[in-house]
Amino acid sequence: MNKYIQLWTGRFRDKRSRICLMVFAVLAVMVTAAICLKVRNIYAPIPLLRNQILIAVAIVAVGLSFFLAVQLDFRQFKVGRAILLALLILVCVQAVSANFLVKINTNVMLGSVAKTTWNGHRIAWLLFLIMAIYLAVICVFGRDKKFTAERFFLVSVVPLSVAYLILMLPGSVPDTKIHFLASYRLSNIILGEEPWVGRMDDINFYDEIANCENPDMRDITAVLSNLHLKAENTELAPWPEPMEHMEFYSVFCYLPQVLGMSLGRLLGLGSVPMIYLGRLFMLLSYILACFHAIKRTPVGKFLFAAIPLLPMSLMLSSAISYDPLVLVTTLNFLACSLWLCQEPDSRTALAECMAWAFLVGAVKGGGYLILLPVVLMFWDGKKRRSVTNIGAVVGASLVSVVLFDVILPAGSKLFQFGGETDKLSASFAFQEPLHYISMLVETYVRQLDGLMINMGGTHLALLEVTVPCVIIVGLMLVMGVYSIYEKDNMQLRNRDKQIFTLVVFLELFLTPVMLLSWTTVGSEVIDGLQGRYYLPVLPLIVMVFTKFKLHAATAGVTEEWNLEIRESCYKVYALLSCISVYYMMRLYLTR
Repeated sequence: MNKYIQLWTGRFRDKRSRICLMVFAVLAVMVTAAICLKVRNIYAPIPLLRNQILIAVAIVAVGLSFFLAVQLDFRQFKVGRAILLALLILVCVQAVSANFLVKINTNVMLGSVAKTTWNGHRIAWLLFLIMAIYLAVICVFGRDKKFTAERFFLVSVVPLSVAYLILMLPGSVPDTKIHFLASYRLSNIILGEEPWVGRMDDINFYDEIANCENPDMRDITAVLSNLHLKAENTELAPWPEPMEHMEFYSVFCYLPQVLGMSLGRLLGLGSVPMIYLGRLFMLLSYILACFHAIKRTPVGKFLFAAIPLLPMSLMLSSAISYDPLVLVTTLNFLACSLWLCQEPDSRTALAECMAWAFLVGAVKGGGYLILLPVVLMFWDGKKRRSVTNIGAVVGASLVSVVLFDVILPAGSKLFQFGGETDKLSASFAFQEPLHYISMLVETYVRQLDGLMINMGGTHLALLEVTVPCVIIVGLMLVMGVYSIYEKDNMQLRNRDKQIFTLVVFLELFLTPVMLLSWTTVGSEVIDGLQGRYYLPVLPLIVMVFTKFKLHAATAGVTEEWNLEIRESCYKVYALLSCISVYYMMRLYLTR
């Protein structure tokens, strides 16, 4: 105790420290007073509710202020800490703004009796508490040398993914309509049923709620109203609109959620518990797979930890979609490729790299085998070993593509290739390459900045504008800053930079090909592009800009300085993630 008292009192011996403390105290008082006045004006007609909120707000504001004052060292007022302080004050002000509090209590009956029709405000306060505890853990342990990128990921992903699981409804992710049917079909096959049948409860739930075209899907109360623990009508009936084109995709696209949904049906759970069990299986698989990628990669561990924590990634983490499997398989393929490059004689590294290459070929029609050129990194002075490693990984991916895209889906056609008379087809890019390149350039000129920012998650559920772009830019800047200073276990070569650049170019050139089937004949641009399609190459994009000349220039940075930079990056990244959750609450809990 004496140690901490001495540390605390020693922070305010010089004039600069006392000035900083005085400014901080004034800000804390002003923030608390502003919040209390705002709440008082909003709830003046409801004394009981007003007083409860006033007390809660005052405790939260004073508690955060005191906690920050303890954590900050005013003798060395670092930029990262200054940003942390400013953003937390911003959160304190906005978290109880009139826009938020009025909306989540729109059904308050003015008068002597206060009543709300649902517990949206309780969900909000619960999530605020979870985020506060999360920030406290990061602030307390962020400086510890043992608090590695792996631990930062685990400490972050649990509270953040819980928040996203609560706030993101089953139909939030684009194309949930077709992915739910595809998952249900595979669940039928596992359970020995006809492919395109469903329980009447599930069919009704799908029609009323899970259809992303239904405006009720935007209201969390619509989902809660269907929350029945046990299924009431389990009679099987044909799906009204089976989407047979989804038979093209392999079971690996949906395996975790299919297993969860199948278990839910075996247990006789209702539609909502069944779907959330499938989402929970996907989330657990997501966490384990991302953690494995962080452990395996010898380069950019924080990068591999931070990308799965982006709002866009967390939205996908428990989605009924193949997108989470795309992200985890590509991250692990890249991580294991870097690992095999570091340890070319390791049979374990080769086996894992082959396994992830196989899975990349099995997910989403093998579309992300665009990443396959990274195997060129395996080439070194030993020709036989290099050829063996490259051939084994490429062979595993080709076997997967032939098996899951040619043999098993015989008779089925990948719908992205096109077919509608008024739409283009994928073959257009190769039949008229100059016209395609012209459309591609025009598309990126108009949308590239938006796509790159949206890749982090500005447009979330149902592609609504949710998180401000400044938050996403901040998250990506934090990733880039620490990526420059991070001490890696392997040094990348200039040739690796060229390989990464080639892969990014192929992604930019070929990914829009699958969107041609959404593009009307005669259009000047390619329609349907979304930022999430480029998430798998984000590690390569960041490494191209940070892991070479800039990274080499930081070789003389001391370990103490590196720890300070890491601590600031952890805190700012965690805070920005919490602010993203706040913006989601403000939108999704106030409908």
